[in-house]
Amino acid sequence: MNKNFLSYEICERLKLLGFNEQCFGYYNKNEELITRTKLLRTNSEIKNVTAVLPSQALAFFREKFTVDGVVDYYPNVEKWGWYVRNLKLKATSYVNFFKIHSNPVGFKYDSYEQAQEFLIRYLITIAEMKTEEVMLLCKNKQR
Repeated sequence: MNKNFLSYEICERLKLLGFNEQCFGYYNKNEELITRTKLLRTNSEIKNVTAVLPSQALAFFREKFTVDGVVDYYPNVEKWGWYVRNLKLKATSYVNFFKIHSNPVGFKYDSYEQAQEFLIRYLITIAEMKTEEVMLLCKNKQR
């Protein structure tokens, strides 16, 4: 079950970005994962870091940053890869955004979970940029 949760480091970065949803676990002060069978309180209600599921992280990025990450299998290379979509861009701008944010390290992942982890790390990196810089990038790509 523990492999279903994102790492402490990723969850801590999500908390700093404002992730504040109920989770089924948390990391204690020793960075040990504690799981529960019912939903726990949110990051703002506890001193620890909530243990986030990948699906929760991806929903957070769609809702707060209007970017969506997709993991896909590429049979021609027999590897997993990922790409990022900006949900606010129009079709013509989307192509340029896709070229910038499409799996910059190549289709090299042996498992879905590995590709998903690197995708979420990439989304965190995008979100950690100042929001104004991200919005400026998106506006420039729309022109």
